[in-house]
Amino acid sequence: IPAPDDKGVPVKLREKLIVSEKLSMASTATSRLISERDVIMLDSSTTCNALAKRIYSSGLKVTIITNSALLFKESHPDSKSVDLISSGGLLNERLGSFEGSSAVQTICSYVADKAFISCNAISREFGILDKLDEQREIRKAMLSHARERYLMVDHTKFDDAANVFIADFTEMNGIITDCEPDDEWNAFFDRLGIPVIWR
Repeated sequence: IPAPDDKGVPVKLREKLIVSEKLSMASTATSRLISERDVIMLDSSTTCNALAKRIYSSGLKVTIITNSALLFKESHPDSKSVDLISSGGLLNERLGSFEGSSAVQTICSYVADKAFISCNAISREFGILDKLDEQREIRKAMLSHARERYLMVDHTKFDDAANVFIADFTEMNGIITDCEPDDEWNAFFDRLGIPVIWR
């Protein structure tokens, strides 16, 4: 069994980790940041899958654009409130995601009201980090084609290690997390003028 903070495991296992924290962030994002008729981009992280499920259960009428294959397998076919658009592309079964240049091209053909992404780690020195180039390209495309951009990261990702740069924090309109960050992180986000939303 992987440790609770191990993000380098298949998506089906990651779905079982940090469950209450993901649900908390999903509830916060849905109630505070998402409005009727929004067009939303969500990456294939299990955190964003939790957000999608919360949106479905809320009854909000929105459009979701995603590279998550898992979300399509678990979507609610009887729901009339959500229009779901797939990026298509090369299927990565292990990660439950679509990847590659065609997925990036599809994402870049839309402009979303809001993009929500997650990542493997965040660093005050280096910014928002990932472990895979393919995931980085998808997330960068979503950030560059959204009017508002939000990062969803639970407490295990603060000061964790990863080697692929996604973006600077200054590209974000807000950070959504599951509990209040420590004093150093709070001071860091205050200096950048980036809201931290955790309840």
